[in-house]
Amino acid sequence: MRPQPLGLRWHQDKYAQPGEDTPQDTQRRVAQALAQAEPLGARPSWARRFEAAMKRGLLPAGRIMAGAGVQGARSTLMNCFVLPARDLHQLWPELRATLRAGGGVGLDLSGQPTGIVQALDRCQALAQALERPPRARRRAAQMVVLRGDHPEIAAFMAAPASAHPHLTRAVALEGHEPPGLLAQVAQAAWDCGEPSLLFTQRMRDDDNLGDREALCATNPCGEQPLPPYGACALASIDLTRVVQQPFSPQAHVAWGALAALAHTGVRLLDNALDLSGWPLRQQQREMLRHRRIGLGITGLGDALALLNLHYAAPQARHRAVQIMRFLAHAAYRASVRLARERGAYPGFDASTVLKPPHFASRLPADLQHDIRRHGLRHSHLLAVAPAASISAAFADQVSTGVEPMVAEQWQRHWHDPQGQPCSAWVQPHAYRRWLTLHGLPAGAKPGQSGVPAWAWLSAVSPEHQLAMVAALAPHVDGAISKTISVPQDTSPAAIEALMRSAWQQGLKGLAVFRRGSRAGVLQTSPTESGRAACAWRGPVP
Repeated sequence: MRPQPLGLRWHQDKYAQPGEDTPQDTQRRVAQALAQAEPLGARPSWARRFEAAMKRGLLPAGRIMAGAGVQGARSTLMNCFVLPARDLHQLWPELRATLRAGGGVGLDLSGQPTGIVQALDRCQALAQALERPPRARRRAAQMVVLRGDHPEIAAFMAAPASAHPHLTRAVALEGHEPPGLLAQVAQAAWDCGEPSLLFTQRMRDDDNLGDREALCATNPCGEQPLPPYGACALASIDLTRVVQQPFSPQAHVAWGALAALAHTGVRLLDNALDLSGWPLRQQQREMLRHRRIGLGITGLGDALALLNLHYAAPQARHRAVQIMRFLAHAAYRASVRLARERGAYPGFDASTVLKPPHFASRLPADLQHDIRRHGLRHSHLLAVAPAASISAAFADQVSTGVEPMVAEQWQRHWHDPQGQPCSAWVQPHAYRRWLTLHGLPAGAKPGQSGVPAWAWLSAVSPEHQLAMVAALAPHVDGAISKTISVPQDTSPAAIEALMRSAWQQGLKGLAVFRRGSRAGVLQTSPTESGRAACAWRGPVP
């Protein structure tokens, strides 16, 4: 298939270095750069293996694609950071240095007794100054967290999102559910899509280092709960690349191919930790002590369509769980293998990592045995990021992360490196692939014999979106970035019910966006409205 204009444009605007005309040129540069962490004689072969894996669906995150191997620079290869915020005099220079390096930052302001809205204003001003050209290639994103029992929580939630466009806000709920506050959060989310929720006790229970660190914030997109000065190297696997015989009755997942991508991805990210530049020494110390990485998935919505599964169907969730569980086990096995080769991370202690209810305590018995015997190279291995930019630039606009496909055609909005607004119409990969393979007979409608029942976002209920996240969450040691999209006429009470359901199902957090509550976020084509008839009608089991 011919590349879509948006993908080519984003590749050039966000990732290409001088002389790189195609995504393949960029992949070659990144592969060669990350191979430099290998023994001298093995570097050429590992460069070829990394490049081949990227062509088969391994998508290192944006900081790696933009910064690895850049001449004359030692850029950070980490997408996300969390900074401590108890001392604001210390925070501002650390925040400036981290944002300037290109990393998104999460911070918890709960330790500040007063002045929360003023701190939001300061964060916004700092990000806005850093985002002016010529440093406009990456948005200076921040996630600001405040505990639900903070005395200024009402003012925090009431601060208009339009005044802080570079920030997202989250309310952290500890342990038990405060019903009154949940209604307030739901009302605020109904107004503008913020704040989101973090269930911090669940984050800490699942943490492999839960006895040693206190997680209280995440990166801006929510896929990585991190300790102070924590960071994460990210990559995603494009699931559409491991589906064989798509759209046919024999459609299936090539498990061997997925395992190979997982093992190569873990090694590539391990190398990125050693080759990255670091905005702060404290970040380098934290990361090299525990070697956190986050390997995840993207293109789930498209992959399910290729497998003839409607996103909202129970069978789709079952297959998605199989994939995520398989990837989790493959990643941990790869980390054990690297520990045997390179040594376990310096802070490794099997009794801590495998202690219930930590994530690793739920791994298969044989894998736990290998962890006790050989150790782990990484304290954490999994995170499902939005992967929006890399999915467009390197994967033909597959559905981002675990999201459903948006529509058969929709409009993307962004800002170019000079800060100018741009937009383009795009189509999802699976739909384009169907048209290429089979065409669409005149007058044919989705759901008719031989035509897939496309699960567009408008056809997947909020409850089914939440059910997918809840099904996958037990198999992710970091977190899943997923915004529950709800119709414009959804009530605040319905959003509150979704939030309560997320808490009851043991999720680590939840973000809800009411379509139409904020201008310019998403615009679908006129033809999309006719696809709502494909909505899955079955109940959530």
